[in-house]
Amino acid sequence: MKHSKKMMVRAGLAAAVLFSLSGVFSGSAEAAEKIYDGISRWGATEATEGDPITVNELNGWGSSETHPVHLTVGTKDTQNVTVHNYSAGEGSTAEVHGRNISFGGEYGDKQIGGFWVDTGTITIGDEDTKNISLTEMRGQKGAQITINGGSESLNLGKINVGQTIIRAGGANTGKVTVDSIGLWGNYHDDD
Repeated sequence: MKHSKKMMVRAGLAAAVLFSLSGVFSGSAEAAEKIYDGISRWGATEATEGDPITVNELNGWGSSETHPVHLTVGTKDTQNVTVHNYSAGEGSTAEVHGRNISFGGEYGDKQIGGFWVDTGTITIGDEDTKNISLTEMRGQKGAQITINGGSESLNLGKINVGQTIIRAGGANTGKVTVDSIGLWGNYHDDD
C-alpha cells in the first residue's frame, strides 16, 4: 500500500495531538520526589518543590524576636511530607503543609524522635490534611504547637512538654491517637 507524504504528515500530527492530550508531552506529569538535607536560616528557608518531600533537618535555631526566621515545608497540594528531625527556639516560626505529614522515623543510622520546640512556634497541616503522624513531640518555655486537619487520622505519638501550648485537631479531625503524655513544671534558665 502506497502512502503519500501528506498522509504521513497528517498521521504524525494526529499522533502528536493524541500524545499531547494524554499528558505525555504536556508537562502534567507529577512532581518528582525531592529530599532536602537541611532547611534553616543559614540556607534555604523553604522546601516546597517535589512530591513527596523529605526534609532531614528542619532547624529553627539562630533566630530571635528581633531577627525571626520563618520556615516552610510543603504546600496544601503536596501529597506526602516527611520531616525527620525538627528543632527550634525563640523567634522561630515553621509551617508544614501537605495531605499526609509525618515527623520522625529513621534518618541515617539512627531513629529520630520527631521534634523539639523551645519558645518557637510550629503549625502542622491544613484543613485538607488527611493524616498526621508524630513519633514524639517535645516542647518547653512557651512553645506553641498547632496541629490542623487529620481528617482520617492524627497520631500525636509521645507528648513530653512543659510550659507549652498545644492545639490539636479541629471540626474535621478523625481518629486521634496519643501514645503517652509527660508533663513537667516551669523551666527557668536562672533557677
